[in-house]
Amino acid sequence: MLPILLKELKLTKFYIIFFFILIPVSYGLNFPIRTTFVWIILGFIIFSFFCDDKNEVNRFLTSLPVKRRQIVFARYIYFLILSAGFSGYIGTIDYFAYQGLPFLERNPISFFGAFELFTITSLLLAVSIPIFYYFRNFNKAITAYFILLFIGAFSFGVAQGNPYLTFDDQLKQKIHQLIDVQPYLILTVLSLGSLFISYLLSTWLFTKRDI
Repeated sequence: MLPILLKELKLTKFYIIFFFILIPVSYGLNFPIRTTFVWIILGFIIFSFFCDDKNEVNRFLTSLPVKRRQIVFARYIYFLILSAGFSGYIGTIDYFAYQGLPFLERNPISFFGAFELFTITSLLLAVSIPIFYYFRNFNKAITAYFILLFIGAFSFGVAQGNPYLTFDDQLKQKIHQLIDVQPYLILTVLSLGSLFISYLLSTWLFTKRDI
């Protein structure tokens, strides 16, 4: 599995460098860091599968004596490691930014806030990865992905902006009440549980798909 992880790192190293540079710049420009983080993660998912498609990585890997579930598992492990690393990096940059940038308007990210970012990233990965394993053609996958993103963003905007829709407020209140019982444990279970279910789905899709 280590060679596959190194393959992922080699293909995406420039995007990782871009991420490490962009986050401090975002603080310097007073951008909303959580929104920036989400879009960076979405871009990273797309970029990773784009590199695989461009270099025909899956065709090469499936020709080797390695099971397809191991290929999928390695990708999830890689994303999980990066998710934890990205969240920790933002937490560290956030701490130092608030020591030296007095013009920042938003509240600093606490340790729990960084853990929430990790959970958000895990959920994004859990939903996104199976889409790219479902489609053999990358162009079809990215088209479907953007359509789902648009529908999700539009629905969220309508729910947030319409004062007559209050069900989301009740839902958020119940979710916060549930998380407050055991915040770190529940977020960990939510993150790893969603990724595990997503991994099983992606493995099934990738196993059934022709390369």
